[in-house]
Amino acid sequence: MKKSFESIQKTVLVSGRELERQIMKTLDLRKEKTRQIFSKTLREFKLRSHAGEREKSRFSLHRLQSLKFDFQEARPAVLWFALLAAAVAGRAAFQGVPSVEPIIPITVLAAYLLGPLGAAALGFNAYMASNFVVWGGQGWWTVFQAAGGAAAGLTAGVYYKFRKPTPLNSAFLVVVGTALFEISVNAPWTIMAGLPSLLLAIPFTFTHFASNIAFSQAIPFLSGSKKLKKLANKEKPDQKQGGNSNEELTFYRINSDGSVAGMRVRKPRK
Repeated sequence: MKKSFESIQKTVLVSGRELERQIMKTLDLRKEKTRQIFSKTLREFKLRSHAGEREKSRFSLHRLQSLKFDFQEARPAVLWFALLAAAVAGRAAFQGVPSVEPIIPITVLAAYLLGPLGAAALGFNAYMASNFVVWGGQGWWTVFQAAGGAAAGLTAGVYYKFRKPTPLNSAFLVVVGTALFEISVNAPWTIMAGLPSLLLAIPFTFTHFASNIAFSQAIPFLSGSKKLKKLANKEKPDQKQGGNSNEELTFYRINSDGSVAGMRVRKPRK
């Protein structure tokens, strides 16, 4: 009986140890499986995060290029507003001297840098805006002044498509523009008041022509300014010593770590 009890006790102990080993083994397997699942999940998360960073880098690069493109497109508008401000300020500064105003010469300069439509818009708006700050103010005559400025800018813009802004060409265009302006402004007064009003306007007309011709001599110098050409997007490609122009190309690459690398290459143009 005693031996049977000892035998049963030993069997139970062995079974208990075996059960404990089986339980520990199962727990270890579950730990290993859990660790593998966690590692796989973490690896997939890192890969997705890395892909997201690369996509974010691509998006940021695209936005940067878009902003650069938008800024280049906005340069002529910035130049147009700067010339408009200069024309208004110039007219306000010289309002103490009758008929001395640099609007027509600045409009002729805009014709070379911005083309016929930009110059016409500048000449029109310069007189419309400056009449708010000069003596005499706004009136029915403002429309005729603005029309004369627009005609001067449009004429100069078409002329500059075939000619360069030399001192002679600039003086010629300023004379033509001033003549168009004077006709636009004096014609209504002559119709309403007759020939005496036209005779009274002759000294002021002569002063306007003389001062504008003097202002026009600054146009060739200003039109050759690299900064103004850059704002107007009229910059020519760089020239080598041999005389061949080069086009600069920029290539971008997204690296495996999500960073962006850029490379510039100069491509010879025939």
